[in-house]
Amino acid sequence: MLMRPQKTRDVLQHLTSIGWVQLRDGRGSHELWGLPDGSQKAVVPAGHREVSAGVLRMLEKAGATLPDSWK
Repeated sequence: MLMRPQKTRDVLQHLTSIGWVQLRDGRGSHELWGLPDGSQKAVVPAGHREVSAGVLRMLEKAGATLPDSWK
């Protein structure tokens, strides 16, 4: 299913609403996000204006449930 890029702020707010937290900083403007127990995690380019469709697919593959309106 084709996803559309989303604003970084909206993606981070959604991840927080489903229980994900920032686990640590990554390289450059990237952050590692996931569940507090570390069972699900993914890298998010938090310093960018938008999160690409590819990153959204990666988040979904990592176990994050994404809104249908993003698809």
